Amino acid sequence: MALVDSYPQCSKNARGSLGARLQELLTRIQDDGEPGHKRLASALLQLLPDVLSTNRSVIGSELAVTRQDLAELTGTTLYTVSAS
Repeated sequence: MALVDSYPQCSKNARGSLGARLQELLTRIQDDGEPGHKRLASALLQLLPDVLSTNRSVIGSELAVTRQDLAELTGTTLYTVSAS
């Protein structure tokens, strides 16, 4: 508590980070009932801001995420990711 009292911005940042993680968790729980291709689309949309922030030219750029990474991220199989 002394840290929070001394550094109120630290507390604010921690709450913001926890809130964002909670929202991400709730989205993933909601997506669990969706078909694999919809979960894959949702995961790709979540990755898009990171791609845009690192490389403004998305066309022709490479994303260092494998199909196996996407399968694990979406709770699907490698076949589902490849077929989608």
